Amino acid sequence: MGWKLHLLLLLRLLPLTASEKSFEIDFNNNCFRKDGERFRYVSGSIHYFRVPPQYWKDRLLKMYMTGLNAIQVYVPWNFHEPQPGVYNFEGDRDIAAFLDVAADIGLLVILRPGPYICAEWDMFCFQASEKSFEIDFNNNCFRKDGERFRYVSGSIHYFRVPPQYWKDRLLKMYMTGLNAIQVYVPWNFHEPQPGVYNFEGDRDIAAFLDVAADIGLLVILRPGPYICAEWDMGGLPAWLLQNRNIVLRSSDPAYLSAVASWLSQLLPKMEPRLYQNGGNIISVQVENEYGSYFACDYDYLRNLYKLFRSFLGDQVVLFTTDGNSDKELKCGTLQGLYATVDFGPVSNVTQAFAAQRRFEAKGPLVNSEYYTGWLDYWGSNHSTSSTEKVAQGLYDMLKIGANVNMYMFEGGTNFGYWSGADYKNKYLPVTTSYDYDAPLSEAGDPTDKLFAIRTVISKFRDIPYGPMPPATPKYAYGFIPLKKTGELLELLDDFSPYPPVKAPYPLTFEEVKQVIYLPFAFRVCARV
Repeated sequence: MGWKLHLLLLLRLLPLTASEKSFEIDFNNNCFRKDGERFRYVSGSIHYFRVPPQYWKDRLLKMYMTGLNAIQVYVPWNFHEPQPGVYNFEGDRDIAAFLDVAADIGLLVILRPGPYICAEWDMFCFQASEKSFEIDFNNNCFRKDGERFRYVSGSIHYFRVPPQYWKDRLLKMYMTGLNAIQVYVPWNFHEPQPGVYNFEGDRDIAAFLDVAADIGLLVILRPGPYICAEWDMGGLPAWLLQNRNIVLRSSDPAYLSAVASWLSQLLPKMEPRLYQNGGNIISVQVENEYGSYFACDYDYLRNLYKLFRSFLGDQVVLFTTDGNSDKELKCGTLQGLYATVDFGPVSNVTQAFAAQRRFEAKGPLVNSEYYTGWLDYWGSNHSTSSTEKVAQGLYDMLKIGANVNMYMFEGGTNFGYWSGADYKNKYLPVTTSYDYDAPLSEAGDPTDKLFAIRTVISKFRDIPYGPMPPATPKYAYGFIPLKKTGELLELLDDFSPYPPVKAPYPLTFEEVKQVIYLPFAFRVCARV
């Protein structure tokens, strides 16, 4: 009775009808009566769970203009209760919002809440408990729906590719023979100011994951909170630094509080998309290469583990990624998190995986970042990596049964000021281009490296039939003249919404609440 009671209580919260309103069966005259008057409905079925919320009004208005006076609506149990006692009525599951739109347009509703609905829907609406993704420690492999499974994956960053190209890039990855993609989620891209969240437009990760699912790609999610990725502050919001005493990536209460707030927004959006809940996310990474960080704070990792489990449940595979050395794995791993490694082309892959085996004696071999190229720094030449070595290294890993994610499969572009930097004895800022010499170029074009990788993959699994989508069209835009629009000091109010900050000493941008992903800041320094 739990699901039925929860749904009825939700519907009970909708606005009550006035007492004079009625809808009943008139058995004497073989008709319905609405408010006492003879009534006949002409209705159409529409499933809110099969139409994106932004199109609900459009579809319902068209139904109304066709002459319908009612709609018929199923309510799929498993869409709203993905795990026992865990309910979701938000976003694309907000049936109350859908019914409100129908009411505003003037459509009556015939509700069909099941619990069994058929509708050619997964499990006919019952919970999708038969779906599973897990580690088989006895046979050193993953199992998907009970069957032995190995992923061949590639990294792509939705935040470095314009949304209108998401489908093109993902389709090319699928046609290469990949069965999964690996995706980072940069915290600062979605929470530019404390408590202000943005998941729309080029930040609509849900839409990106939907495109991947439609194409048939599984997802390995890497939500951080730190992601590195050569992204500004490794994905951490710069506003964290407004607290001068904060210790990032540690069990510092101030940092953990901010992390918990962020994950409480992100992870509930991801939970219905887990594979065992009917989605395409097969595993989730906790933190990122933490063994390379100075803190080595196990309490921090334990806190993250508890947060991820509390939001995602006990069934999802949680893992870590670190360099393939004992030193890095020592501080980057934690019991309950499956330890994986990363490395590029090497002559002996068995030796490269040896460190993982020392920390995970049983379970699948996993290279979470097999480097297909490398990043570029300002002032340096474009980095390249041998196609032959990349292809041979991939072959060697697949031959011994390893799971591989290629980092990157398409690098993309650091738009705006989002590019990060390294510090290796000196400051090394990353370029706007994140081409990475990847199999798909920055423009999304298939390269010789892609076709070499495709050939290797075809030796181990079937490649989708059909041609590789072509390179994207290129255009010559010519010269674009720039015209002066005003004086700098006259436009300060347009560039910065904040009033001037006066101080007798220089301040950091964080101290004046200005970070690169907010409106531009200007400093005017005067000798006092």
